[in-house]
Amino acid sequence: MLGPRMTSRVSAIVLCAAALAAGVPPGSAAARQDRVGPTLAGLRDAYLHGDPGVIARSIRTTRDYAAMHRDLEGAMARWKRAWEPVDAVFLLDLVAVKFNVDVFPSDVADTIDLVNACRRFVTERPARPGLDALQDRFEVHWHHAMLALLEQRLLALVAEDYLTQVRDRIGPLTINATKRPPLLDPEIALSSAIIKEQWTTPDTVASLQHKVFEPLLLGWPLTGAVKDAYEEALRRFDLAATFPDTAAEADVRKGLLLHRTGHDADALAALDAAAKNAAQTDVLYWMRLFRGMTLDALNRPDEAATAYAAAAEAWPGAPSPAVALAALTLRQGDRDAAMHWADVVRAGSPTASDPWWQYWRGEGRLFPSLMAALRAEAAR
Repeated sequence: MLGPRMTSRVSAIVLCAAALAAGVPPGSAAARQDRVGPTLAGLRDAYLHGDPGVIARSIRTTRDYAAMHRDLEGAMARWKRAWEPVDAVFLLDLVAVKFNVDVFPSDVADTIDLVNACRRFVTERPARPGLDALQDRFEVHWHHAMLALLEQRLLALVAEDYLTQVRDRIGPLTINATKRPPLLDPEIALSSAIIKEQWTTPDTVASLQHKVFEPLLLGWPLTGAVKDAYEEALRRFDLAATFPDTAAEADVRKGLLLHRTGHDADALAALDAAAKNAAQTDVLYWMRLFRGMTLDALNRPDEAATAYAAAAEAWPGAPSPAVALAALTLRQGDRDAAMHWADVVRAGSPTASDPWWQYWRGEGRLFPSLMAALRAEAAR
């Protein structure tokens, strides 16, 4: 057995070897950062000194998280007495990393408890809404990032409960709401609509109806919880569509939801409305792809083919438009055209991206950029 001094020397040699293998000089700041242990004080200190990646580097398992979790409750109580936005951002980064290392349902339940504790930390800030414009704006952005993270994880029921807890501060609202929350924001309105839309994902619908599988098209009429979620999602999309910054995505998502229930004429109207405002490339792509689906359902194949081709132009390399065109031309009896589009799919890059694959994760696609902006805001 090695003695304490020899063990210490061996550990130092191992750390130096690891640093050199990574191309990092052993005495550099980067090497010291990699050795930060999963203690709350160590993580926070490195984070406050401009190293947001320290959390992910240090917490790689649930055991790593448990090592610092016992100190978290007391620390949050201390931070609350001297409330600073940077601590709220640190906690949100911590939540994101914890989700990434969760393995078992009990782990996720622990993270949801952490989400609620962090929500209370932010909503119990010193200044009530309306008294401090900077804190108000920060809180809105913080909630938006947290909701985007929950959307990314497809935790629609958790996100809906989150919205319920902050309803009097940020919504959710429908177009006919009579009381306007003090922190109402267009992005929050869109988030709340997407969260309710996530209640209608094929796997969620299958679960609600105690089925193994449910197709994309929901059919009509709907019943029970699925019907309630569908109708509420439409109302929330109508609210989000009243704001210029969120109108395009709200109309696109409303259009797909209407198409999925067979209301294709209404779906086409919503998608055409989105076409006037779509600026983000992924939203433009969705609008054109869903327009193709809807026109196909309306038995307007030539217009559908044009829409699919336009979607391919909006996001070059995405395979979904070519897949749709292959199916469309095959149904029309044009085997040569179908084979051409099938060849286009097969010849595509295996690393090609397609925004349709990320559609159900809502604003989760924006989470990294939202966090970067939030860190910068807290540092000012």
